[in-house]
Amino acid sequence: MAGVAELIVSPVGSVSPRLIAGLFWRHSQPLAITTLLAAWAANSAWSFTGLPAQLGVADLPNAYVTLGVTLVVLAVGSLLGPGRPGYLRQPPAAVQSPAAGAAA
Repeated sequence: MAGVAELIVSPVGSVSPRLIAGLFWRHSQPLAITTLLAAWAANSAWSFTGLPAQLGVADLPNAYVTLGVTLVVLAVGSLLGPGRPGYLRQPPAAVQSPAAGAAA
């Protein structure tokens, strides 16, 4: 649980800019799944094949490769693909109390 709190609250106790940006940014579940699969494939290829040596960058950690693939897939997918508006940009939904729903 401490990990989640660290993402939301910065060291000085204010709300993290990443959380605020996430509330406004467009999101897409298919893009998230595609990104996870692409990052997994890149990480696996980098870790278990001779690809780094063939490219001449054997000393490059796989975390950088995974980050690069993730950023590229997310950037291209966000620009080209459809997505739902961010949480704070969605139209307000009709809120109905549980008691009102049971009475109807």
